[in-house]
Amino acid sequence: MKCKHKLDLMEYAVKKIKIGYHDREVILREASTHAKMHHKHIVRYHQAWKESLQPKSDHDDMRGSSFAGEDTTTLFIQMECCPMTLHDLLSKETGLKGHFMMAKKIVKEVCFINANEFVHRDLAIKNIFVGVSQA
Repeated sequence: MKCKHKLDLMEYAVKKIKIGYHDREVILREASTHAKMHHKHIVRYHQAWKESLQPKSDHDDMRGSSFAGEDTTTLFIQMECCPMTLHDLLSKETGLKGHFMMAKKIVKEVCFINANEFVHRDLAIKNIFVGVSQA
């Protein structure tokens, strides 16, 4: 989700992940992974935090991994806000040369991620974000 910080008035993307009992370690490792990734073509990490929320009633949204009445812990990851996805860019870009250049950049960035012993488990054109300078 896109948010505006109350103090610095900058726009950020905030990823919100419900933390279930069984996936707690994997999800918390995601925040650590974001913090360690420093590359000019990888979305910049700013901070992460957890919040425990008590549902208001049994009728609240129960799509998460917890039951009504239990605390729900959520991880928030604050990152650079990019204006569009690769899907958006490719739908505007008509030239094959532009598509080839983007594919070449993506391969380099995935190689960087893998060289640092990380794996991107959700690589898709709607999940690759493009900054203003790349659009």
